[in-house]
Amino acid sequence: MSDEEIDAYLRRSRTDYVRELVASGMSEAAAAARADDQQRQAFPDGRAAPGHHVRAVVENEHTIGYVWYGPEADASHDRWWLWDIWVNESERGRGVGREVLVVLEAEVRRLLGASLGLSVFGSNETARRLYERSGYEVVSVRMRKLL
Repeated sequence: MSDEEIDAYLRRSRTDYVRELVASGMSEAAAAARADDQQRQAFPDGRAAPGHHVRAVVENEHTIGYVWYGPEADASHDRWWLWDIWVNESERGRGVGREVLVVLEAEVRRLLGASLGLSVFGSNETARRLYERSGYEVVSVRMRKLL
């Protein structure tokens, strides 16, 4: 991806992440600070830190999505993390996300990864179903009740 494509990806990714954090109950300021901190760590100077990869999902010479993966924070070198996967709304429901996961899992195996983890917001039922159908297991659950 070109520098311009990565810049655009980072802006979109940050906006989406902040929106999801706010929807899950975090203040706008705290959500923005978390997103900024995460991007600063993984993309110092706007470029991926060692081990982090951002790839365009391309079909028929058109970019239809993005995937960001890299080392799991504070983990051993064989534990990888799917930091972000995004597919254009017009391309969803056609199996693109599932195919991205298949290719990504093969890439992580090639890089000697023993596991691939991810987080998904509880409100994102579509993504949760995709991950469950792809063999991902729930390892923790965080819950809240509004009073």
